[in-house]
Amino acid sequence: MENVVYRIMSVPQNSGDKARAEWVAKLMPGAEPTARKLGISPEAIIAQAALETGWGKAAIGNNIFGIKASGNWTGKTQTVLTWEHVDGQNVQIHDTFRDYPSIADSFADHFSFLEKNSRYKAAGVFDGKGDEAYFLALQRAGYATDPAYAAKLGSILRTVKGYTAKMQRVVVEAPKGYEVKPDGNIVNPDPKRGSIVKDADKGSAAQTITVAAGAAAPVVTAFAGLDWKVAAVLGAMVLVGGVIALFYFRSIRRARLDMAKQGIV
Repeated sequence: MENVVYRIMSVPQNSGDKARAEWVAKLMPGAEPTARKLGISPEAIIAQAALETGWGKAAIGNNIFGIKASGNWTGKTQTVLTWEHVDGQNVQIHDTFRDYPSIADSFADHFSFLEKNSRYKAAGVFDGKGDEAYFLALQRAGYATDPAYAAKLGSILRTVKGYTAKMQRVVVEAPKGYEVKPDGNIVNPDPKRGSIVKDADKGSAAQTITVAAGAAAPVVTAFAGLDWKVAAVLGAMVLVGGVIALFYFRSIRRARLDMAKQGIV
């Protein structure tokens, strides 16, 4: 499985666009598996999450697709006030929604929900005919009560693609036992062990090294762009060289002091 991050190459100046772009970049890797299975772009998956959550601001726990807790759902739930389109009008009602341990679980259950409900296959959700066709199929199947659901998704999709057009997809290599975080940092989950952190968003192969829980010291950033293994070896060489030089100069200083005491110099 690839460890993927999306690097924002051009940060929007507007604070609202900046926040939305960062949200999109964080979710894009998680959208890729479902997009491949449905034959659509990952941006289309993100567009649906954006519409259902108001760009993440109104997410119900970790539920980013607005899936309700009906049927045989046995997991955690949340009951909230939500909008529905009833008899031509938008009305507020209380409804119960699924909740998940993580965003990754929300992505997985989103696909499972579509796959297990036969009406989505019948409507063409799995036909793989592109993003717009996917949106129309969702609307035909009754994913939402809003009659303009597909049109709204199409509009949001254009905004999402505007953000991803200024991103770079980066595959990050992590050493065995390390984890890749959504921001691209590679960390060792054990706080008792030293952790090399790779700032993939800036393209640095070895940005910082954590020597203990909560303690971090900068290392040479001239290794940016190198493979992490090469950078680690070079960093170790620099460290060893520094230690040797320190002992060498201390030895010379001690020898000179001894000679001075004996009147030699």
